[in-house]
Amino acid sequence: MTLLMGMVGLWAALIAARDTPVGDTLNRWLVAKPAAALSRIHRQTMLAAAVLIVTALAAWWVIGHEGILIYSMALPELTAALAMIDLGVMLDIALVVVAGAASSSWRAIRALLPQRAAPRSPRARRTRTPRKPAANDDGEGPAFALTA
Repeated sequence: MTLLMGMVGLWAALIAARDTPVGDTLNRWLVAKPAAALSRIHRQTMLAAAVLIVTALAAWWVIGHEGILIYSMALPELTAALAMIDLGVMLDIALVVVAGAASSSWRAIRALLPQRAAPRSPRARRTRTPRKPAANDDGEGPAFALTA
């Protein structure tokens, strides 16, 4: 509440002392310098901040209060890593990890599911070889060969 009252007091002083040296100083420190600092924020900085916030929310969602404590201890190292490595590279790495996990899980799912047979093509009909003609035996019934 004290901070809020202090900000309201500075805002009132800024309006009341509009064209005075005190008003110019307040304008420089409370309006011009923060606006210049905000104009230097790039898209990569906002993307890095979004990644850090999403990571913190994920840690809170998964682990709870302890996740936020662990995340707050690791935040300086994470911020340094984001500053050292281009965020595009990190997103590429994340994409590769997700794609690898997805492909391995698809392989596991496909191994569990029964293999579906490939559609059958119409088979060619077998051509039967014609029967050999019977031997030219004129005798009736079985004949035994006599050996000498």
